[in-house]
Amino acid sequence: DSLNYTKQYDLSSGDKAATLKLINELAANSTYAIQLFAGNKSMGKMILKTRNGVDDPSFVDLRPMAGDPSALKNALLTAADGATIVLKRGEEYIFEESFSVDKSFKVISEPGFSPAAHIKLNSINVVEGSTINSIIFQDVKISSDFDAGYVFNIQSAGKINNLIFENCQLTDHRGVVRVRALSNSVYFMIENLHINHSIVQNVKDFGVANIGHVNGNIKNTTIQNSTIINAQRFIVTQNRNTNHDESVTVSDVTFYNSPNGGQRLYDYTNGLVTNGVKVTNCLFASSAAGNPRASNNLTVQSINNFSTSDFTGAVIVGLNASGISSANAFVSPSEGNFTLQAPSLFHVGDPRWRP
Repeated sequence: DSLNYTKQYDLSSGDKAATLKLINELAANSTYAIQLFAGNKSMGKMILKTRNGVDDPSFVDLRPMAGDPSALKNALLTAADGATIVLKRGEEYIFEESFSVDKSFKVISEPGFSPAAHIKLNSINVVEGSTINSIIFQDVKISSDFDAGYVFNIQSAGKINNLIFENCQLTDHRGVVRVRALSNSVYFMIENLHINHSIVQNVKDFGVANIGHVNGNIKNTTIQNSTIINAQRFIVTQNRNTNHDESVTVSDVTFYNSPNGGQRLYDYTNGLVTNGVKVTNCLFASSAAGNPRASNNLTVQSINNFSTSDFTGAVIVGLNASGISSANAFVSPSEGNFTLQAPSLFHVGDPRWRP
């Protein structure tokens, strides 16, 4: 237990000006108590736990292969089912064409404070007939092509039980996750889609989650503790009359210019959500959204959601108008800094931006 470890660090004038002190001596997967002093007076104390390390000998470590943009693609071809693949921070890993997977895996950047590893995709598909337990991306940046690219563009039959994005940057995509069965004889399901502590930015007309055929299904969608920037659409269901979703949960999310262009937060043209849509503690800012579209049987819960004064459109029922503009709500939204500066909004949106 690292709570028995004691060391004092003096704060330089530069540390104080930056309100930041980097300490690189902490052990992985350990608990520490941090206490701040002004002279002999304690100014506060917090407990934190460091992340797990990546030196497990069973992990596929790509850090020694720095400079090889095909290293991740090659590792996914040969890795065992359930493998954890470690990427070097700041490196680019490139997939020039669509790439199909048939196994569980986890891809993670090594711990650190420099920019995360950057995965450049065309799109990811699934090998026909595959059942995959889990695919996890953690602490990575994933980009494709704003006009034609996706993170997942699934066109085969099969299933993913858990598709998870944790602490990721998902940027410049036509759509993030698209389940696109090609015919009435093809069926694909994602049991659970989970996006957490992530930033999703610059998404075109296919949205963040998109079901593109009657036989596609994303059963449970959970998006929380995240920021959505410049996404034209959010959740889209097209041409689907059966295989209803079970739940959609959106909580503690900051939406900026999302959805935009008169598009919708959710668009259930034909499908239903058995347990309804629940949106909680979200902040909608600086956008022109359209009214949501769904069957009359869709249950929608809207709890403690707020909008800025420059947000227009009935994006969801029960939206509370804050009367505060985006310029006054955030420190610098044009530069991607959504730190809240309006006290009446300190309790909503992505927690990373709350003082």
